[in-house]
Amino acid sequence: MPAFMRFIKSEAGHIEKLYYAVKAASMISSNDPTSQRELFPQLWNKAHPEAKIDSVRSAESHLSFARELGLLTQRGQNRSWQLANAFGRPFLILYERYHMVPKNLLLALFMLNDRDILIPYLSRVLHRRLESHALLFQEAWREFYNRNKVSLVKIEPIVPAELQPRTCRHHVEARDKFLMRSSGIGLNVDNLATVFKWLQTTNLEDEIFLAASEAISGNRPAELAPHKIVERVSEYHRIASVMSFASTKGAWAFVNELSLPSFYAKWSTTLRIIQTSQQFMTQPSYDPRDQLYAIRGRTAGMQYI
Repeated sequence: MPAFMRFIKSEAGHIEKLYYAVKAASMISSNDPTSQRELFPQLWNKAHPEAKIDSVRSAESHLSFARELGLLTQRGQNRSWQLANAFGRPFLILYERYHMVPKNLLLALFMLNDRDILIPYLSRVLHRRLESHALLFQEAWREFYNRNKVSLVKIEPIVPAELQPRTCRHHVEARDKFLMRSSGIGLNVDNLATVFKWLQTTNLEDEIFLAASEAISGNRPAELAPHKIVERVSEYHRIASVMSFASTKGAWAFVNELSLPSFYAKWSTTLRIIQTSQQFMTQPSYDPRDQLYAIRGRTAGMQYI
């Protein structure tokens, strides 16, 4: 299935608002999406009384963007928003406990989850800089659709072959805001060129944090030593799962965000260390792309997450 963010609105792309949306979802665990949407402007207005948000509907843009990135999931009969164990949990931990804006993690998730539309879009943005981004995105969408039509026609609801102007505006404004504005990642043209280069590589997921850091900082980090990975993975477990298993992908994100821009860890290396170290034990996750891990000797009474 092609990687593209379908349900994205023009208000999305603002990182601090994204944080408060994820926070609101994490604070209300009941199957009540209405209360989650209502909490978002309350949290934002408390932090920013000079720039209050009046409409509860504004939460939907940021909640949906969080789901597209993989920070939130939707479950239950009422489709309430829930914190994603793999990347939502480390996102909040880094933001709140370590007082970091985890831009490497966010750009990495953006690149992975929007790769197939970003390639034709950024190609045009970089080579036709003075032209309307809405026009460039319409062209990129047609190329994306024609290249992936066999897969896209199987998706419900139907993925359109052509975008309406209003829908196109939502796609363009959110992506541009997230990638290029100071309220988002804040990349310049050279940074975008680095993103475009990495999007075309075959081993993108394994080295996605190398790609994100190189695009943001302009520097190429070295690989983190195995014993340092073990230390950070253990640290993440202590914070993220006092009485339960933790996500290996969550630990991988945590390791990288705290190590960059000097060092990074591949996904394959991190997973192998967790699976083979005598210090850890692993269990399957409900997410087939992830695994759960615990520290040996501390599994009594644990519950899976």
